[in-house]
Amino acid sequence: MIFPISPEMPSLLLCLFGMLICAPALAYIDPGSGSYLLQLILGSILGGVYWIKVHGGWLFSRKKQKNKQKK
Repeated sequence: MIFPISPEMPSLLLCLFGMLICAPALAYIDPGSGSYLLQLILGSILGGVYWIKVHGGWLFSRKKQKNKQKK
């Protein structure tokens, strides 16, 4: 199978190649960043659970069968 090459393909490959060969930053993460990252992760998880509870009921709902009409 031959994949078509889009005009953006060379620039995308160049960016990906650049990310692979970059040198280490030799930087540190200050202590406040860890707690902020933890808060961000927990907030995202809890926000997702709340969204599913409020708006995502259709994801887990089953179609009701019409057994009552057959009786």
